[in-house]
Amino acid sequence: MTFSKKYLYYIGAPVLLILIILGTYLLWPKPVRVALVNMPDFVASRMAVAVDKKNVRLTAVTDLSELKNYDAMIAFGMGLKWTDEDRALIKQLGEEKGLKYLAYMTTTPENNISNLDSLQREKLESYLVNGGTSNYRSGFNYIRKEVLGKSLRTGTIEEPIEYGYDLLFTDEDPDLAFDSVESFQKFYNEHGYKEGAPRIALFTGIAGPFGSSRDYLDELIGALEESGFNVYPISAMTRRLEFLSEIKPQAVIYFAHGRFGGDPAIAWLKEHNVPIFSPLIVSEEYSDWLQDKQGMWGGYLSQTVVTPEIDGAIHPFALVTLRENKQGFKEFHTIPERLPDFCSLLHRYVKLQTMSNADKRIALFYFKGPGQNSLVAQGIEVVPSLYNVLKHLQSQGYDLTGLPDTEEAFAKDLMSRGALYNNYAEGNKQLMLRSNYPAFVSTQELTQWIDDTFPPALKDSIETRYGAIPGHDLVLERDGVEGIAVTRLTYGKVALLPQPGSGSGELDFKMVHGSTSVPAYPYIASYLWARNGWQADILMHFGTHGSLEFIPGKQVALSNYDYTDRLVRDLPHIYYYTTANVGECMIAKRRSYGQAVSYLAPPFIDTQLDKEMQPLRDLTDRYLASEKDDDALSKRIKEMTIAKGFHRDLKLDSTMSKPYTRDEIELVASFIDELANAKIVGGMYTTGVPFSSEKIRSSVRLLSVDPIAYALAQIDKSRGRITDAQIKDDVYFNSRYLRPADHFVARVQDREIAAGEVDALLQSLGVSGAELARADQFLKAQQEESAQSGMMGGMPAGMMGGDKAKAKPQGKPSGMPSGHPGGMPKGMPKEMGGGTSPHGKPASAETKKDPKLVLLAEGISLLRRSVAEIPYYKRMLSSSPQLELASLANALSGGYTAPSPGGDFIASPSVLPTGRNLYAIDPEMTPTAKAWEDGQQLADALIADYRSRHNDSIPRKVSFTLWSSSFIESEGTTIAEIMALLGVEPVRDRRGKVIDVRVVPIKELGRPRVDVVIQTSGQLRDIAASRLFLLQKAMDLVAETKDGKTPNQIALGRVEAERVLLEHGVPPEQARKLSGKRIFGGLNGAYGTGIQEMVESGDRWEKESEIAEVYMNNMGAIYGDEDLWGETAKGIFEAALQNTDAVVQPRQSNTWGALSLDHVYEFMGGLTLSVRHVTGKDPEGYFTDLRNRRRVKTQEIKQAIGIEARTTILNPTYVREQLKEGAGAADAIDETIRNTYAWNVMKPSAIDKELWDALYDMYVVDKHQLGTVDFFERNNPAALQDLTASMMETIRKGYWQATAEQKQTIAQLHAESLAKAGAGCSGMVCDNAKLRKMIQDQLTPEQQQEYTAALDKALKVTSQSGQKQQVLSKDSDKAQDKKHSSSSASAEDQDSLYTTEIVVIGGVVIVLILVLSILYSRRRKRTK
Repeated sequence: MTFSKKYLYYIGAPVLLILIILGTYLLWPKPVRVALVNMPDFVASRMAVAVDKKNVRLTAVTDLSELKNYDAMIAFGMGLKWTDEDRALIKQLGEEKGLKYLAYMTTTPENNISNLDSLQREKLESYLVNGGTSNYRSGFNYIRKEVLGKSLRTGTIEEPIEYGYDLLFTDEDPDLAFDSVESFQKFYNEHGYKEGAPRIALFTGIAGPFGSSRDYLDELIGALEESGFNVYPISAMTRRLEFLSEIKPQAVIYFAHGRFGGDPAIAWLKEHNVPIFSPLIVSEEYSDWLQDKQGMWGGYLSQTVVTPEIDGAIHPFALVTLRENKQGFKEFHTIPERLPDFCSLLHRYVKLQTMSNADKRIALFYFKGPGQNSLVAQGIEVVPSLYNVLKHLQSQGYDLTGLPDTEEAFAKDLMSRGALYNNYAEGNKQLMLRSNYPAFVSTQELTQWIDDTFPPALKDSIETRYGAIPGHDLVLERDGVEGIAVTRLTYGKVALLPQPGSGSGELDFKMVHGSTSVPAYPYIASYLWARNGWQADILMHFGTHGSLEFIPGKQVALSNYDYTDRLVRDLPHIYYYTTANVGECMIAKRRSYGQAVSYLAPPFIDTQLDKEMQPLRDLTDRYLASEKDDDALSKRIKEMTIAKGFHRDLKLDSTMSKPYTRDEIELVASFIDELANAKIVGGMYTTGVPFSSEKIRSSVRLLSVDPIAYALAQIDKSRGRITDAQIKDDVYFNSRYLRPADHFVARVQDREIAAGEVDALLQSLGVSGAELARADQFLKAQQEESAQSGMMGGMPAGMMGGDKAKAKPQGKPSGMPSGHPGGMPKGMPKEMGGGTSPHGKPASAETKKDPKLVLLAEGISLLRRSVAEIPYYKRMLSSSPQLELASLANALSGGYTAPSPGGDFIASPSVLPTGRNLYAIDPEMTPTAKAWEDGQQLADALIADYRSRHNDSIPRKVSFTLWSSSFIESEGTTIAEIMALLGVEPVRDRRGKVIDVRVVPIKELGRPRVDVVIQTSGQLRDIAASRLFLLQKAMDLVAETKDGKTPNQIALGRVEAERVLLEHGVPPEQARKLSGKRIFGGLNGAYGTGIQEMVESGDRWEKESEIAEVYMNNMGAIYGDEDLWGETAKGIFEAALQNTDAVVQPRQSNTWGALSLDHVYEFMGGLTLSVRHVTGKDPEGYFTDLRNRRRVKTQEIKQAIGIEARTTILNPTYVREQLKEGAGAADAIDETIRNTYAWNVMKPSAIDKELWDALYDMYVVDKHQLGTVDFFERNNPAALQDLTASMMETIRKGYWQATAEQKQTIAQLHAESLAKAGAGCSGMVCDNAKLRKMIQDQLTPEQQQEYTAALDKALKVTSQSGQKQQVLSKDSDKAQDKKHSSSSASAEDQDSLYTTEIVVIGGVVIVLILVLSILYSRRRKRTK
């Protein structure tokens, strides 16, 4: 086939065109490729938006081998973890491939690498560090042109814009900044400022306005301004308070990354009474966050939630998440469905500041037992406390029309109109529904409220669980309209609501993995009525604690798919909370957004058992004073010990022919010393009422004596006069230091101590003037060194709020801030501010120079503070009740609540004064140095005690319970004890954070390792997940460690666990993987074990093994493994518990013990029972006693129970003080007796028959003639009924072999109370058919009739209730007939994806096809 020249022309022309196009494409300047390494998403996204895309193409790179495909690399240095090989590879690529590289903002010197010349590097870093759209654009253009030598395809290179440390900015222009409020105000006046509108100061944190994604800031500013605020956006580090003083805002928003400003900021916020909010930036994509069970953990949790709380920040409301932009980078955006609620929340707070008290509508939830059981809250008499608060509010102008004139009338009103009834009490429930007391919510209203509040998925869950709205419980009709009853009392504009049970009331004890905990309709209706029906301006929970914060869901950073979040929503929430339970308070703050206002723990008194103990103490002192054993004296000691029954508590023999050994006598001496010196609560606390002068005196003395005694011992240790062993010896320490300190405090506590008098008092205690001078010189040097160490920095200028690379850092990396945030409270002596924290450690260099001087200085510093504090504590205890009332009123007015640490005031005196907002420790700092020291001591003590009881053998495995409050207050001491048993030690970074563990070689350890199982409470799991990960890592490391001939119990334990899992049918590969899991907690994110109600429902189980099975099921979720978080497998907890020899429970508070707190038997007891069920062996039980932070110890559980029983419920001194109180004290005694029954179930060996006999003598027959029965009948008959039912159930179950007379007397007292006062109807009283039958059998026919009648009235439905109940009168609450529309709607974001580049080759192909088509067409024409 031949072609003409013309035809060749037609072919050649298109080919030439194609070649020209391809040549142009190949030769035309292309974007340079720049790799971003370790660049935070929110920074990279801002860079990607800013760059000229024709000049530069940015890509995030994680695999460094890919850098060979790039022209340049920019690495962000903070947190950069390069190895030597990584750095060598980069340098090699620079030499061989011409890669230009720069690592900036490096924190590790080795990573500070670059092959740019010094001028290029300085210029480029200026662009990168200052950030901003213009700087980033010019910076990457600079890389292209000046660094890589390629011409720009577009754009220019401007000089770097240098932003200052502190500035204001605007959403009008991404690069516009103002260095003063005045200049910003001038601009704002012309760009949207609204005269007279409330002002919000908005501070950036980790993601600032210039160096990172700022979409979320622009969105928030726009939403706030649209809702009626003037917004002052601020990026500052050093001038925050200056800006605030000029702006005078009504509220502060802080996107936190560390503390807001420390003590000066707290003082400013307190002086100006401005609340500070800390909404959360979640560093996950929106969809990932929704699925995340935790919400947030680790260092990010510490910086965004924990440390801002130290400055008093409130409301950690998840507001911002990451979203992927068009370039594939992630940037921060507000969550559309949550932004309106946050804006509304701020408006509600600001409204409270200006609103008349008379117009404020309050919904106050209280907590009470079922039926006629009393209102409950930890440590307070609730009814008088609540009444005092209401009277105070009334005095402040709040509308409380109808509030009874007397407390007695108020109490009757609460019990009649504000009662709750369990499902079994159908008779009582019927009477309540027939009355006109409850509010009525129609089905239509409730449906609308639920639709407006919950996303469809949650609504479906509710209806799936409880049926169609309104369910079946508390359903009634009014005028033919179906609805649900909401129990409440209203006084003017204050509504009081008993918090309903969150569940359905069914006794389905065993949880099902994967099921969702769903609050019941009555629970939901109460909260939605408070918001929509009552139209509350503010929500309040009264006392520790309710259940709202414990509805399972995300642990923090809650979403719209968490019931707790939705029920609080945008209502300001005040939570009146005890200082003595800081761990659970953190859950209330972080999950239900409570602004805590703390209240006092009860007063403390002596046991007054000293005289009773003296004869035996004289004998033990005489014996121990001699180095020679005296068998005759030993037998006298033994005889007296047996006569008092102490041998049972100490597990000593009672064979009189065999004298006690010296070790046994030391044990007896220590026991009686603790009985004499124990600190016990002396009654209850009533809000607004100061302790009596006598109880203030005893409380001040008891909280002052221990630190003074310890300080004197430490000074003696510095002199070489005493050893560590002697300090740990209770008998020696108490005799030589505690009693002299006690006498000293008694001598000086009734007068003021002038500042100049402190050193003179120290000299009266034996400290010389020369020692004072030496200590002062040392302390001065220490303070100068501390002043030079900066506060925590955070991200650099372009990344966060302070926009300068070398901005002055803020915050301090301490576990628990020392002293009092906000400066010293008014009236605190100057001596309290100086010196070192008792948990602090001096500089290591100084310690090496002169350790004795360090001890002396620490001792004198502690002694000075402790002496100076004596009159201060007296003032604080006297003034705290009124401060609490003032703080509550201030919080109800939208004000700021200053922060405070937590704990009872004996163990943690810094909680004084009360009326403050509690905060916690930074978990990343734990265990602190002091905690690690204590943890090692405790591990050694546990092993030593176990060896003494088990022929010198070491425990193979120890099972621990971890609780949040003990973790916080002891700074992670139990974590340290676990590490020490495993044989690992903490590894700290340069700021003191514990980031890893090191396995201690077996030779260095000097003993076999002890395997560990951990059960975590839900509260600890939520606040310290990173510590659980660290502990699991420690166990994994130790399991792989070769210990030579020494058995590795951790490795052996895995083999045994794997065997059990295989027996349960777990596949071999999965069994091997799961065999090492040792950290467990509540199934489905639960906070409790689920066994309490089961244990106390004795007719629902026959064998203790049934409880153990439920416990292991409910507590069998795996924690400590990020991939398996919350998962479970059949038999896994059982497998882990194999070979457990001991169970340990931490105790950090003087306000509770094993008997007085139900959670101890629930967790420690449940674990003990499970171990006994699994192994067939009753494990040893230990308390890790952390109450005295300076002298921690390990105490065997039966001994601890003996101490508690003898110093409290069996001690006439304690009982007399309780009998001076009211219903709350009666309830506390009842709970203790009920818990004693539960301990009988969990560990029968811990409770003796003699204890029950003594309880019978004290509370049934009133052997000491204290008036116990009269007290209960007068104040709380329901408690008397419950405690006598607990006694009878203990007998019925066979745990107490009571006499026939005891059984009959208890039963008759129980029945008489029901006949007189009606059935209180706790579960023990009304919901145990077998127990009721047993009680009935002990009664006369006449008593039986009265007893049955009282029960029938409470339990049985009358003939009138065959149809739904009718409310007699319409509810008068505000807005009952109004329609309510949804205030927010869910929205979904739809990101459109489209191509941003022209595909050149595709275009060439199209051209070629077109040309060939034309040629073919012309050829056809020629051939026709």
